[in-house]
Amino acid sequence: MRALHDELAYERKTNAWLRDQKAGLESQWYQYVSAAEHDKRIRMKEAEDHQETKRLLEARTAEWRVAQEFLTTTDHLSASQISQEVADLNNEIFQTAALLVDRLECPQQQGIPPSGITDSKGAVESRFGSFLVQRLESADISDTTLIEGAYQAVMAEQARWIVETWYRDMTAQGQAIDLRWKELYRSIHRHEPQAIAGRWRSMTNRYIWGRYTELNDPRPFVSKLADHLAHVAFIAGRTDNWGQTRKIIREEFDSSLKDIVDFAFRLHRMVKQETTSCEMRIVYTKPDSEFDPVTMEDILHENPTPWNQRVSCTAALGLKRQVGGDAGKGAGRSETVLMKAKVLLQTSTEADDKMVTS
Repeated sequence: MRALHDELAYERKTNAWLRDQKAGLESQWYQYVSAAEHDKRIRMKEAEDHQETKRLLEARTAEWRVAQEFLTTTDHLSASQISQEVADLNNEIFQTAALLVDRLECPQQQGIPPSGITDSKGAVESRFGSFLVQRLESADISDTTLIEGAYQAVMAEQARWIVETWYRDMTAQGQAIDLRWKELYRSIHRHEPQAIAGRWRSMTNRYIWGRYTELNDPRPFVSKLADHLAHVAFIAGRTDNWGQTRKIIREEFDSSLKDIVDFAFRLHRMVKQETTSCEMRIVYTKPDSEFDPVTMEDILHENPTPWNQRVSCTAALGLKRQVGGDAGKGAGRSETVLMKAKVLLQTSTEADDKMVTS
């Protein structure tokens, strides 16, 4: 019995020890499982953080690339290419004006004011002032200098308007819209760096013409040119029938006038959409402005012209490049005249007999 009692006590001790061992092992196991779960959660969190970091990096990289594209200062065209386009436009205008002078020569009967002359005077005066109208009325019928210069002025002014406009609609409502776009860009250009302002101009202008494709039709501008060229010929006494003269212009010069409008359309894209590092601006002098030899030259004279002369009309467009400085300060802002505008002076319309184009 004693031996059996001792063996039972031993077994109890053994069972107690085994229970303690089991409890210890279970505790270790739970700790291990807990640690494993903790490590798993950490690894999952690290993986999620990695993916989030990767996503953010990719997003920031894409934003950086967009910013680099938006702020790039690389122009698609050089200043010399744009200058050449202006020169080609001026040459097309000059040739068309010379052909018009030769073709439109049907003198009015003296002393008999033709019907509709008042309307023609009003149309020309609203664009070029009273001086040119008076000179056209009083000039001799053989004065080709004045009439050719006036023809050039009509085409140059229309081309300048096309190049500079934001919203190519000649109605009163369209011009009001255009004015709002111009004022908006002036504010942006005044307060933002050139890189931002130039890119905004380029993208906005491209989307405007992509959205309002009907404004890319050259026919309204060709028609308007024919109207005003006929007005000039009518006032100058080179025709006694405005309607017939306009018909001749549309039938015989339609292609040339369309070429001029197309030149202006291309030049518009060049200066509005394809240059961002600077502002390429048309040099055009309004009638009755004071002559400035820095930005213009007398089309009839090679010698320097006195400052106190006044401009009758602009016969050929010029070009200047404006480079902006710090936004809102104007610091470092500079202008370079690449091509001078060619003008007909008020005194010149009374003296010379031949148009000089060089």
